[in-house]
Amino acid sequence: MVKDWEQPSRIQIVLTLENGSLLFIVGNSHCGKESKAASGIGLKNVQRRLELIYPQQHQLTISSSPDWYEVRLELTLQKLMNLPENELAYLLL
Repeated sequence: MVKDWEQPSRIQIVLTLENGSLLFIVGNSHCGKESKAASGIGLKNVQRRLELIYPQQHQLTISSSPDWYEVRLELTLQKLMNLPENELAYLLL
Protein backbone atom coordinates (compact mmCIF):
# COMPACT_ATOMS: atom_id res chain seq x y z
CA MET A 1 0.00 0.00 0.00
CA VAL A 2 1.36 3.43 -0.99
CA LYS A 3 0.95 6.18 1.58
CA ASP A 4 -0.16 9.68 0.49
CA TRP A 5 3.11 11.30 1.54
CA GLU A 6 5.04 8.87 -0.69
CA GLN A 7 3.36 10.25 -3.80
CA PRO A 8 5.21 12.91 -5.83
CA SER A 9 3.97 16.43 -5.18
CA ARG A 10 3.82 19.41 -7.53
CA ILE A 11 3.55 23.13 -6.86
CA GLN A 12 2.89 25.77 -9.52
CA ILE A 13 3.24 29.53 -8.97
CA VAL A 14 2.42 32.08 -11.67
CA LEU A 15 2.66 35.85 -11.27
CA THR A 16 2.07 38.23 -14.18
CA LEU A 17 1.47 41.94 -14.52
CA GLU A 18 -0.09 43.00 -17.79
CA ASN A 19 -2.22 45.96 -18.87
CA GLY A 20 -2.81 47.13 -15.29
CA SER A 21 -3.88 43.70 -14.03
CA LEU A 22 -1.97 41.47 -11.65
CA LEU A 23 -2.61 37.74 -11.97
CA PHE A 24 -1.42 35.40 -9.20
CA ILE A 25 -2.03 31.66 -9.45
CA VAL A 26 -0.90 29.07 -6.93
CA GLY A 27 -1.64 25.40 -7.42
CA ASN A 28 -0.59 22.17 -5.78
CA SER A 29 -1.23 18.49 -6.15
CA HIS A 30 -3.08 16.61 -3.43
CA CYS A 31 -4.41 13.15 -2.77
CA GLY A 32 -8.08 14.14 -2.95
CA LYS A 33 -8.83 13.94 0.75
CA GLU A 34 -10.45 16.94 2.44
CA SER A 35 -8.84 18.17 5.62
CA LYS A 36 -11.15 17.70 8.59
CA ALA A 37 -9.29 20.39 10.54
CA ALA A 38 -9.97 23.16 8.01
CA SER A 39 -12.81 25.44 9.07
CA GLY A 40 -12.72 27.89 6.16
CA ILE A 41 -12.38 30.91 8.47
CA GLY A 42 -9.05 31.90 6.92
CA LEU A 43 -10.54 31.86 3.45
CA LYS A 44 -13.52 33.94 4.57
CA ASN A 45 -11.13 36.47 6.11
CA VAL A 46 -9.13 36.71 2.88
CA GLN A 47 -12.30 37.25 0.85
CA ARG A 48 -13.50 39.96 3.23
CA ARG A 49 -10.14 41.77 3.16
CA LEU A 50 -10.15 41.71 -0.64
CA GLU A 51 -13.64 43.24 -0.63
CA LEU A 52 -12.50 46.00 1.73
CA ILE A 53 -9.15 46.80 0.12
CA TYR A 54 -9.93 46.13 -3.57
CA PRO A 55 -13.68 46.73 -3.98
CA GLN A 56 -14.81 45.76 -7.49
CA GLN A 57 -11.13 45.41 -8.46
CA HIS A 58 -10.48 41.75 -7.69
CA GLN A 59 -11.55 38.26 -8.57
CA LEU A 60 -10.69 35.26 -6.40
CA THR A 61 -11.33 31.79 -7.80
CA ILE A 62 -10.64 28.56 -5.97
CA SER A 63 -10.92 25.25 -7.76
CA SER A 64 -10.28 21.68 -6.75
CA SER A 65 -10.21 18.38 -8.58
CA PRO A 66 -9.35 14.95 -7.19
CA ASP A 67 -5.61 15.59 -7.66
CA TRP A 68 -5.15 19.38 -8.02
CA TYR A 69 -6.01 22.44 -5.91
CA GLU A 70 -5.68 25.95 -7.34
CA VAL A 71 -6.22 29.52 -6.16
CA ARG A 72 -6.36 32.30 -8.74
CA LEU A 73 -6.34 35.99 -7.74
CA GLU A 74 -6.70 38.78 -10.25
CA LEU A 75 -6.36 42.41 -9.18
CA THR A 76 -7.14 45.42 -11.35
CA LEU A 77 -4.38 47.87 -10.48
CA GLN A 78 -5.12 50.69 -12.91
CA LYS A 79 -7.40 52.50 -10.43
CA LEU A 80 -4.81 52.06 -7.68
CA MET A 81 -2.08 53.73 -9.71
CA ASN A 82 -3.83 57.12 -9.31
CA LEU A 83 -3.62 57.00 -5.50
CA PRO A 84 -1.04 59.02 -3.56
CA GLU A 85 2.10 56.99 -2.84
CA ASN A 86 1.43 56.65 0.91
CA GLU A 87 -2.11 55.30 0.32
CA LEU A 88 -0.89 52.86 -2.33
CA ALA A 89 1.81 51.51 0.00
CA TYR A 90 -0.82 50.98 2.71
CA LEU A 91 -3.16 49.09 0.37
CA LEU A 92 -0.44 46.78 -0.89
CA LEU A 93 0.58 45.65 2.63
